[in-house]
Amino acid sequence: AKLTPENLTIEHIRGARYVFVSLYCFYQQGLVEKIVELGQAAGCHIVCDLASWDIVEKFGDKLLNILEKSPVEICFCNEDEAKKVAMIGQECVNPTIEKGAQCLLDHGASKVIVTQGKDGSSLFYKDGDQLIRFHQEAYKVESIEDVTGAGDAFSAGVLWGLLQGFELTTALRLGSLSGSAIIQCMGADISPEKWAWFYDTLQLDASVVPRNTTDQIINK
Repeated sequence: AKLTPENLTIEHIRGARYVFVSLYCFYQQGLVEKIVELGQAAGCHIVCDLASWDIVEKFGDKLLNILEKSPVEICFCNEDEAKKVAMIGQECVNPTIEKGAQCLLDHGASKVIVTQGKDGSSLFYKDGDQLIRFHQEAYKVESIEDVTGAGDAFSAGVLWGLLQGFELTTALRLGSLSGSAIIQCMGADISPEKWAWFYDTLQLDASVVPRNTTDQIINK
């Protein structure tokens, strides 16, 4: 069975603070638009994930149209997707993540987060006409076993941090830590051993959260 716009009502998201929509939903006609519409009506923060570079290539114009009409709080993407955004509707000789982020922000996104693999991640936003970039280094890991689910774990860590009331830059570190945990495991589940690594790193890294709130986070 396929999820269609007709299946969704505002009751499905009433009470939620964030609505997360993957742009893979563009493959179902009208679904992304309906999710965004309902999220806006329910007073939610709307977050979108660009999904893949070929999604951006196929549906880039639709994406920019949604950004122009709707208050999208955060766009998540990887480097390839960001560079592909820079090429929407135009020939870009040297596409960069900065140009992609600028495009998304110019069309209405409030913030753009670009994952960069071993190079960490970058948060982009605008201060007037100026493009601001905050870079988060990747956490060092013992070995990389499988990158399956790394982007999803990263996004989940960021959103979890925001739901706990942390600033976005702190939430970005939690996302980086989550992504670093999952790439040390085979498959898309974090093993008990790497959960222990996650919590140990969280305890030791004072740059993630203040010391006096670490225990509160771990116990939630």
